[in-house]
Amino acid sequence: MNALPTTTVSILGTPGGAPAHDEHGDVVDSSTPYATDVPCAIATGREVVATESDQSAVVVRYFTGRMAAGTVVTDAQRILDERTGDVYMIDHVTEPQNAVAPQDVRLDLRRVT
Repeated sequence: MNALPTTTVSILGTPGGAPAHDEHGDVVDSSTPYATDVPCAIATGREVVATESDQSAVVVRYFTGRMAAGTVVTDAQRILDERTGDVYMIDHVTEPQNAVAPQDVRLDLRRVT
């Protein structure tokens, strides 16, 4: 892992990110961890933006996660920060390519709790 881990996380969902279904066939969020104690670097950012309608300033917080190369995670899963108890929804997963060294898996996160 290239980034310095700030916490360990549990990956919630099913392996490979296949959605879980209830008895009626509806997709449900799985709170069952299939991987635990996964090292992860979670960083937060803050940006002040103006709305189009009245130009008032709004503070937007965003979160980025990095996991070791080869970690299997999809945007159909969620992660649980084992240190703080926060749950993050994964908006996007990026696996940068590099011919010299494997790069960390990058996650665009949204905190849901």
